[in-house]
Amino acid sequence: MAKYSQSKIHKNQTRFSLKKIITNPKLFFLVTLLILIAILIPTAKNYIQRKSIEQEIESMKQEIEEFDKSNRELADMMAYLSSNEALEDKARTSFGLKKEGESVLVIKEETKEINNNITASSSLDEKKPSRLNQWYNYFFE
Repeated sequence: MAKYSQSKIHKNQTRFSLKKIITNPKLFFLVTLLILIAILIPTAKNYIQRKSIEQEIESMKQEIEEFDKSNRELADMMAYLSSNEALEDKARTSFGLKKEGESVLVIKEETKEINNNITASSSLDEKKPSRLNQWYNYFFE
């Protein structure tokens, strides 16, 4: 019987400590707070990890879209370069060739360097042309 009474006392003590936690508001609040913290910390870590993974997925999707756009542009360029049109354009621009019945007009660009001419022609001994003469030379010569 001694064993029975000791185990019964032990059970009463554990019930008493649980009863003590429940009945004491400060202790109950502390235990509840610890349990909530123990639950919330892993939950918060998972949430943060999930958000960072979602952001990474979004950036990867944008990168994939950019690569797809680049691939489409390159495929279009390859299709153009492998066509007869690209060959004809290259022959016209590089070699000056033309199709039958086609006439070619070549425009040569002439640059007038008025400022260089004016500074080169002006010296202390020479008389500087008037503004009216400069404008006339600029437009008509």
